[in-house]
Amino acid sequence: MTKNDEVLKLHQRIAELEQTLLDRRQVEKELHQRVEIYEQILDALPNLVTCKDAESRLIYANKAFCDFYGLTKEQLRSRELTADLLNHGDFTRESIVDDTYILETGQTIHIPEEAVTRYDGQVHLFNTIKVPIFNHEGKVIKIVDASHKILATKRIETALTESSIDPGIDESDQTDQLTNTITYLSNQIIERKQTEESLQSLIAATASVTSKEFYPVFAQYLAKALGVRYVMVAEASAWEGETPVRAKVISFWAADKLGENFEYDLVNTPCESIFTKETLQENQGISCYPQNVQSFFPKGEALAALGGESFLGVALIDPTSGKPIGHICFIDNKPLAKEQWAKAIMGIFATRVTAEMERQRAEEALQQSQMQLQISHQTLGDYNRTLEEKVAERTQQLQEQNALLQQEICERQKAEEAAQSANQAKSRFLASMSHELRTPLNGILGYAQILKRDQTLNEQQKHGLGIIHQCGEHLLTLINDILDISKIEAQKMELHASNFHFIEFLEGIVEIFRVRAEQKGISLIYEQHESLPAGVQGDEKRLRQILMNLLGNAIKFTEAGEVVFQVTYQEDKIRFQVKDTGIGMAPEQLEEIFLPFYQVGHSHRQLEGTGLGLAITHQLVEMMGSELKVNSVLGQGSVFYFDVDLPEVLDWVYFSKGDEGKIIAYKGSKQKILVADDNEEIRALMVNMLAHLGFEISEATDGQDCLNKALEIKPNLILMDLIMPVMSGLEATRQLRNLPEMAGTIIIATSASVFDFNRQKSLESGCNDFLPKPILIQELLEKLRFHLALEWVYEEGSAESEVKSHSPNIAPAEDIIAPSAEELAVLFDLAMMGDLRGIMERATQLEEMNQDWVPFAANLRQLAKGFKEKKILYLIEQYMNQ
Repeated sequence: MTKNDEVLKLHQRIAELEQTLLDRRQVEKELHQRVEIYEQILDALPNLVTCKDAESRLIYANKAFCDFYGLTKEQLRSRELTADLLNHGDFTRESIVDDTYILETGQTIHIPEEAVTRYDGQVHLFNTIKVPIFNHEGKVIKIVDASHKILATKRIETALTESSIDPGIDESDQTDQLTNTITYLSNQIIERKQTEESLQSLIAATASVTSKEFYPVFAQYLAKALGVRYVMVAEASAWEGETPVRAKVISFWAADKLGENFEYDLVNTPCESIFTKETLQENQGISCYPQNVQSFFPKGEALAALGGESFLGVALIDPTSGKPIGHICFIDNKPLAKEQWAKAIMGIFATRVTAEMERQRAEEALQQSQMQLQISHQTLGDYNRTLEEKVAERTQQLQEQNALLQQEICERQKAEEAAQSANQAKSRFLASMSHELRTPLNGILGYAQILKRDQTLNEQQKHGLGIIHQCGEHLLTLINDILDISKIEAQKMELHASNFHFIEFLEGIVEIFRVRAEQKGISLIYEQHESLPAGVQGDEKRLRQILMNLLGNAIKFTEAGEVVFQVTYQEDKIRFQVKDTGIGMAPEQLEEIFLPFYQVGHSHRQLEGTGLGLAITHQLVEMMGSELKVNSVLGQGSVFYFDVDLPEVLDWVYFSKGDEGKIIAYKGSKQKILVADDNEEIRALMVNMLAHLGFEISEATDGQDCLNKALEIKPNLILMDLIMPVMSGLEATRQLRNLPEMAGTIIIATSASVFDFNRQKSLESGCNDFLPKPILIQELLEKLRFHLALEWVYEEGSAESEVKSHSPNIAPAEDIIAPSAEELAVLFDLAMMGDLRGIMERATQLEEMNQDWVPFAANLRQLAKGFKEKKILYLIEQYMNQ
């Protein structure tokens, strides 16, 4: 061991010693607090309680004693006053004689009645018990006196007065009645006196006894107080989980003497019943067999040997952990007469025994700490003898090391500052790049959407617009991938759960990739479990991103064959699996495919994309509480799958957005919209998107201009760009919200920066919603409909053509046998109410009613599962018209 190690070890040892001293002071503080609690308990008693040492010197007196003699506890602590008190009066002299007898014989003395003069001269009658306290060698070291006033005569007189004799009763009956009353009251008085004496004896005997002397005294006096033969105090010595299975007896009172301590298994004994779950939770840890206890434990040999007839045990519970640490119990050879009274007494003193166990454990820990401290002091002395010789040498070494350490710290601080600066620069670059790229993309995608609505376009023009829109979407995806991986690395990515239509969600994804698969000449097969929920709760956006990445990769790396997309159940979760017959991967590639910017393929093969798709997908799946797994064989294909929890949404009504056709206007009064954006192209785009639908559009070029225009025209809704000159959109929103006339105006924030903190800042400033750029017209219209409570007007015949375009999926009436007109009327009413659940239940009933209606019911159920309300109405009307 080097000198440096020795000094370091010495410092560590000194720190341990300091901690030991702190622990010792804490234990002493806790012990002092417990002594104060016990004194408070004794002070609350109406009885006179004192404790004297073997020299008959008063070492403790409770409040009742002090009040009786008109003294304070401070006065009692005076040796002269104590001597005067002990030598005053017949009662005190007789008390000293009694103390001498107890010290010589070790027996308890009971004085049924004695007159004692109070400080004011009044004479009171007391019933007194004097109890010896033994040390572990059996020698009397203390005497506890407990006295209570005698009130029996007054109780008898009161009882006789309350039971006054009725003159109309015969004289002999009166005599019998009086005799019975006196007998009853006498028995009650005797029984109560015995109970009080027993409790006083038990309280007095254990009040000032601690350490090893406590348990024998407690067991002896508890047996006497309860009138039972055997009392046992035990601590748990072995557990199974948190349940004690073996106990070590620390005090055993056997009939008339202390028995030998022992250790025993709890199984097949009444003590085992103390620690059952039912006893601990429902019976406060109290187990009682008032009689015939042996019949419940026929294998209990020790119980039979003791001649046990009744048993009562109480668990000792550690107040800190709540776990059982032992028990107290008694066994008697006669039935238990006063069960509730015995339970109450045992429950009260179980707390006292638990406190004593805690105290002794703390004391043992303190003693152990003291021993360790002594050893440490000796070791420290040895170190001190050599330490001075090493200090000078070591000081020089430490100075040199400190200099090196300071240099290293400075270099590390510089590195951290550089890394932090680089991260900040990266964040600024990403935010700037996002804004700068999304702004022109907003115009490209926006006008592509507007131009595609032009009915005069030929097929070539439509195709060209489609390519523009597709390229813009692809560029937007690349930007989003880079932003997503940045968010994930910074741990700022969050999931946002919402309710969405699961079946339509899956079908939409499949339709997108079916076209891509057909363009490559491969098959896309979609297989779903027949009982998938219609509505689920989850992050629709991120789940779509995961599935599109997996399906996109599968189609990208498959030149021939097929891609199979399966959605099934795996226990209580939904499993998504994408299987392809593509190029596959070697085992060593599987360890790298989830790394950022890693691209699967051959070096000569030019691949599109950033290489971030699988890295993002892997992280998103983990955020959803799952794991993305992969099996792959080079040259044969790959399988990607994961299981995710998507809770089903019950009683949720969904209205399909695709069944309503082209929006051409809205119903109701004209709505004013103020577009606030410093980019002229974006303002023009918003005007082109909304003006032809009937909105009155106004424009503002910055935040201050928006504030002025809003006060002038009082718009119904403001589209507020967040980043503008003169005054930002955030500040303009805050000022608008401070104006009473603008408090209710709807404000939707728009921004080309889609970081979460921008969205959060806009909501905190007072915006009602957030719309990322590039703005998709369908998303914009949906937010306008929601916030302005609009009802759209659709192009005439578009909805009907939507239904008829899908009519091949609805079987012709002549191919299927329809139910009766009455049943069709019921189905029509359900369809008009939009009760899809009721339609599915009715379809099941139709199948049970008539086998010929099964095809019709199956078709109806399939439409209901897909939330195709208009198709259901169209189908039912077909048959009703026939």
